[in-house]
Amino acid sequence: MNEAYRALLDARVQGAVAVAKAYSSLHHKLLKGELREIVVRDLLRPFFPSDIGLGTGEIVSAVAGADHSSQQDVILYNRRILPPLLGDERTGLFPIESVLATLEIKSQLTVEELKQAHLNAKSVHRLETQSGGDKEKDAAAAHIPRLTCLLAFDTNLAAGGKHEIARYEEIRDGRYSQPPANKEDGPGLLIPKHDPPYLMVICVVGRGLWWYHYERREFLEVTMTRPFDEVAALVAILGNSYRTLTTLRGEPPIGRYLFSLGEQIFDSIPFEILRPDLAAKANASAAKMLEEIRSKRRSQPSASDPKSESPKSDG
Repeated sequence: MNEAYRALLDARVQGAVAVAKAYSSLHHKLLKGELREIVVRDLLRPFFPSDIGLGTGEIVSAVAGADHSSQQDVILYNRRILPPLLGDERTGLFPIESVLATLEIKSQLTVEELKQAHLNAKSVHRLETQSGGDKEKDAAAAHIPRLTCLLAFDTNLAAGGKHEIARYEEIRDGRYSQPPANKEDGPGLLIPKHDPPYLMVICVVGRGLWWYHYERREFLEVTMTRPFDEVAALVAILGNSYRTLTTLRGEPPIGRYLFSLGEQIFDSIPFEILRPDLAAKANASAAKMLEEIRSKRRSQPSASDPKSESPKSDG
């Protein structure tokens, strides 16, 4: 570990926690927007290369019937796989094939906030991806769950009391599958009984980080030895995963996002029929370039031409 590198991260986490506490009494949307900007600017952007984008919005799929996800706080994506359609610098629609991870941000984690994060992650897991052009990579990618994460700056659970993962298991055990009998409690968010754990990583500042071991079907906790180890672990998980995920995505076609026939449209319908004007210009330009190449070749002396041979030295 490099102490200077880690100290910089710790200082930024401290700043984010201070903002969360200072804004805790303000309107939720104002706080959430400020926290999102801090997480992107201070905790994520410095640790990822420029081709990894950090946006917010909805994730879409080109597969029929897959539709789109709910609003995601932070989306890590690779613009080289497929480009997003942005309404501004960061907000827009992101093709599922280019999405590497999502991050839900909470100022304080409560039962309702945890249920909301679970449902948001569920909307991402339900999206289907198209092939990246390599069957082996497609098969490998199918066995890797979506990296849907939760970052909370505080929790309403008492220290030393109920475990965060115990609460996550409770919201999926059926007790929230039906509306409450007491109407004063409000409808709340409903979670189907035995819903899978769609949140793959849960990080609560000052409490810990838990990640879902997909093969063992259980959550494992990161051992903490110093303050903010949980946040450092979250950054490390995201940073260690994006290269592998990018490789497995391959080169999915953008055509299916634009046409119902997808990438096969130019195989099924000749370009000359779709855009005869552009096809004529392209053909004329290609013919002109080909004629120029042939003309240059004719003007150059042949290697067998005696006139092209260099005079021999008498020495």
